Amino acid sequence: YIGLSDLGRFTISMQASESTWLISRSIALVQYSSISNSNDIQHSRKTTIKYSKITFIVSIIIMSILIIIPTRLYEFILGKDFTGIPQIMIFLFPGIVILSVAQILSPYFSGTGKIHINTIGSVIGLVVTIVTSLILIPSYGLIGAAISNTLSYIVITIIYLLFFLSISKSRINDFFSLKQELNEAKIIINKITTLLRKKFAK
Repeated sequence: YIGLSDLGRFTISMQASESTWLISRSIALVQYSSISNSNDIQHSRKTTIKYSKITFIVSIIIMSILIIIPTRLYEFILGKDFTGIPQIMIFLFPGIVILSVAQILSPYFSGTGKIHINTIGSVIGLVVTIVTSLILIPSYGLIGAAISNTLSYIVITIIYLLFFLSISKSRINDFFSLKQELNEAKIIINKITTLLRKKFAK
């Protein structure tokens, strides 16, 4: 349904968007080590909720920055064939951000011996991707592919979240108090900004 040129544009859009996950994946590694070596259920629960909120906030900020970068800059770096990258990323935005939360919930299941939940979420997500791709891509092309991915990511995260709430006896409201996490997210963004400035200053 899409040519090689469009496939290249979509691939670049995905790779740029997925760079957002560097933070959540890094946190997930630390989190898994902490949970798997601890018998404190409450600590695991609170840590997972805290990191989920931080990664959610940071992902929104990073994706927003990537989207507001002018198309011309992407074309200058990648070539004129790679036009419309930010437009594709707009439709990837919700999925990329919400899946960052799933990437924090996943180590909770792995660390507490419930790795089968990750498999359930991945399989259902794959089915959603296949079905929605067949429906959306023929009519909407690259935008349809982006929406398909986003729907899959949302479904996976909802599944993980429902399992987490059930197993940990948490409340959905626990994920909506963001005051402390906003401050910690600011610290992370400031550190990233400082590192980038040092790198480009060389």
